[in-house]
Amino acid sequence: ALLTTGVAALYLSSDETYKEQLNSIVMPCVVIFLVSYLVASMFMAVYEVTIDVTFFCFLVDEEVNGRFDSGNHTMMASKELQEIVAKYMPESKDMHEREMTRTFTHKELDQAGNQA
Repeated sequence: ALLTTGVAALYLSSDETYKEQLNSIVMPCVVIFLVSYLVASMFMAVYEVTIDVTFFCFLVDEEVNGRFDSGNHTMMASKELQEIVAKYMPESKDMHEREMTRTFTHKELDQAGNQA
């Protein structure tokens, strides 16, 4: 958003047509910044949903067509995606175990607080 606003500010300040019509480029730059930020935010939201859906489809494919590490080659997911998931599986399991430990610790603390 800042880069777009900077380019627009340079253009507005250097073009003779806009120099004559505008007293200040501040308000157009504010509007350009807001619109470019909104467009970038929507793009990133769509991108995030796309990644989530891709991994969700992978999980459904794994559940329906078998585990990718079991030698079953009926999965519909691309080999590249299967390799990426397999590469980061140990780290993912570690993160899951840490999260579950933290969750159970909080639950145990809540239960202990309720019993007191």
